[in-house]
Amino acid sequence: MTSCKKLCCGVLLLLALCALLTVPALAAGDQGSISLHYEKNGVLVQQAPFSLYKVGTVDADQTVRLEGGFAAYPVTLSTADTADWRSAAELLAAYAARDGLAPLQQAVTDANGDLSFTGLADGVYLIVGERTEQDGRIYTAEPMLVFLPFLDDSGQLSRDASLSPKSDVEEPTGETIEITVQKVWQTDGKTPDSVEVQLLKDGKLYDTVTLSADNNWRWTWTGLDADALWQVLEKDVPAGYKVTLEREQYTFIITNTPDKPDNPDNPDNPDNPDNPDNPPDNPDNPPDNPDNPDEPKLPQTGQLWWPVAALFVVGICLFIVGTVLRKRSRHD
Repeated sequence: MTSCKKLCCGVLLLLALCALLTVPALAAGDQGSISLHYEKNGVLVQQAPFSLYKVGTVDADQTVRLEGGFAAYPVTLSTADTADWRSAAELLAAYAARDGLAPLQQAVTDANGDLSFTGLADGVYLIVGERTEQDGRIYTAEPMLVFLPFLDDSGQLSRDASLSPKSDVEEPTGETIEITVQKVWQTDGKTPDSVEVQLLKDGKLYDTVTLSADNNWRWTWTGLDADALWQVLEKDVPAGYKVTLEREQYTFIITNTPDKPDNPDNPDNPDNPDNPDNPPDNPDNPPDNPDNPDEPKLPQTGQLWWPVAALFVVGICLFIVGTVLRKRSRHD
């Protein structure tokens, strides 16, 4: 009896030790990377500086929660609304430049137009490239948002992203341009009497103008250097609004939308406005695998599933050990 107990205790200690040794190995696997290849019209863009910022994490409702220096910015981003990612990247890049936020990492493309950022925890990252002159041309990469982890083309969870930035290429002209900003309100409620809009030149504040009904919420700057990088921001977004930005070459459209709808369809029964008499069968427990999902969902960051498997294995072993001890006890 004594030898059997010793054997069972030894097995349990071994299982506990294996579980402890598993923790650092799996934690190390959470480190991700982002590789970038910069090429435009068959030309490898070399010595191009890029900065990496961690802007937030993904909540359970698939909404990005901004953090750090980005937490105060009125930008709402959902993993399902991919059309808004470009606008959000432009806005966050402009805010980071204006406020001088420090990047998490910086890197420069090599002779093959490649660079990489490594040792990245799960989260949402912003990549911003600087204007680069090469062979008499100026290359301007668009800001990008990258989610880690993500689902790759094969449907597998991955923390190693590879991408190529979209960019513009132009030859220095020494000419001047005009930039127009238009303010749009998507609300039926009362709006502020005016807002201030900032113009940035190469990441630095260049000018501030006031938009109101007096100028039809519109302004045009003239005589601007065509070879500079120009960005437009709303200085202080009114409370209760979120902001989006659309850009078409030298025209910027800034749109403010209430965080909550002005006129919900059915405020008395918001959970089921369309058919209150026939609520869903089980709204608290939706099907695990709907036949026609609306949008693919990114995995929720921060979840650890390995303990489930480890506890399952330990439970099975405990059951076997208990059975052996019970039989041995009855035999004795």
